[in-house]
Amino acid sequence: LVAGSGDREVQAFQRECEIAVDASQRCTRVARAYGRTTIHGKEYLVMMRYHHGDFSKVLERPLSVPAAIHFGWQLCEGLEQLHGCGIVVRDLKPSNILVDVRGHLVLSDFGIAKVQTLERPTETNMLKGKVLYMAPEQCQSGVVDRRTDVYAAGVVLYRLLTGSFPNRGTNAFDTMRSIIHDAAVPISTHNLDIPPALADITMRALSKSPNARYATAREMQLELVEVSKSMGAFVSDLDFAS
Repeated sequence: LVAGSGDREVQAFQRECEIAVDASQRCTRVARAYGRTTIHGKEYLVMMRYHHGDFSKVLERPLSVPAAIHFGWQLCEGLEQLHGCGIVVRDLKPSNILVDVRGHLVLSDFGIAKVQTLERPTETNMLKGKVLYMAPEQCQSGVVDRRTDVYAAGVVLYRLLTGSFPNRGTNAFDTMRSIIHDAAVPISTHNLDIPPALADITMRALSKSPNARYATAREMQLELVEVSKSMGAFVSDLDFAS
């Protein structure tokens, strides 16, 4: 946070720091945060360093199906932990997912997270989240719950399996139109080698209606683990690191 920031920016940054520190103490799949510090007039959130950086680097190379499932169930586990703390991320995307040297995934950056115990009426109708990972309900009204994060997890898993996005337009507004109205491109269009059960999990998470998605990230996680076991290809953190 730079010097001279307005009251709203300061309050938002302080709120993000509080959420990050509290969540990191309660959740194993949240990036470790220690608190705020000021250096040369600028405020910073002090966090643990994750040597593999954010998830964007993971997406730069093709992944095997077991590796995609490995990251998918960890992502769901992280979301389930946050949802258990009353936090809806609302802005899940690769830059907010960090990876350590063991292939251990953690979530970070809660600048626009919705905490169920807090009232924020001034932001009720503000558009939140990066467009390509936004759920239809975000594009239309900004009303979100944990199933909104399940949708974003579906987009991440879709990318892991195909290297593409389920919906993408020529610009931000066209992408939002596509997310709201167009069916996601079938995974088989990109990759015929993806197990049908895994494709079904991904497409269910991407359902237009929140009621048609997994009710919880835990439910999605358990189905991913079952698919992995049925393939005889369960990947642990240590397996991935090796």
